[in-house]
Amino acid sequence: MIRLMKKKISISAISGVVLLSGISASFFSCQLKGRGVSVPDFVTDSFVAHFDYFSYKGDDDFYKNNLMTEDPGFLTLKCADVTSTELKSPAFIGRRLQHHKFECTTSMYFKPQSDTEAAGLLLFKDERHQYFMAVGKTEGQIHISLKRIKAEGVEVLASQVVSDDENPLNLKISSNGKEFSFYFSPKNGKWKLLANKVDAYYLSTVQSYGFTGTVVGLYASKKAY
Repeated sequence: MIRLMKKKISISAISGVVLLSGISASFFSCQLKGRGVSVPDFVTDSFVAHFDYFSYKGDDDFYKNNLMTEDPGFLTLKCADVTSTELKSPAFIGRRLQHHKFECTTSMYFKPQSDTEAAGLLLFKDERHQYFMAVGKTEGQIHISLKRIKAEGVEVLASQVVSDDENPLNLKISSNGKEFSFYFSPKNGKWKLLANKVDAYYLSTVQSYGFTGTVVGLYASKKAY
C-alpha cells in the first residue's frame, strides 16, 4: 500500500540555469490550474503545501535521493531505479487533481544517457492505470512519447523525435473533463501537439475501482517498465 506524505523544504530564489545530463532531471517550474485554483512554482516556499510524494512503508528514499536545494530555484529529481508500477518509492512529486478541467505545465532540463532513463509528467491513478508523458532516448535519438501504463504492460500512444539541444523542454497536459491533450515545446517556442483526445475515463474510479483519485506531477526513472 502506498502512502502520501508531505515534508517542509526551504526553496531559494532562482539564480541562473543549470543543465544536467543523465541521472537527474531539473524542473524549472510546475503549474497546475483548474477552476480558479493555481498552484505556485518552486521559487516560493509555499508550493510545498500543495505537493505530495509516494512513500512505501514510510521510507524516506525520496528525500535522500532528490534535492530541491541542490540547484536553487529548481526541483531536481534523480532518476530512481524504481518505476511507478512498483510498490516502492519512485522519484515522483505531484498534486492530487481536484477538478475535471485543468491544465498542468512544467519546464524541464533533462538529457537521458541511456535507453532506460526517462523523465516528464505522470498522471497516476494507481500502479496499473497511468499516462506518462516522457522524455527519453532510443537508438541515440531523444524523443517525447506518451505511454499508457497498464497491468499488461506499456502502450506507446504517440512519439516524436526532438533535437538533443532543445533544453529546457516545456510539457503540458490539458483536460476538458473527458479527454486529455498533451503538448510540448522547446524554450520560448510554440506548443506542439503530441496527442489529442486521449480518454480520461481510463483514470477514472469506475475503471480502476480505486477511491484515492488521480495525481499529476513530475517523475524520473532509470528503470524500464
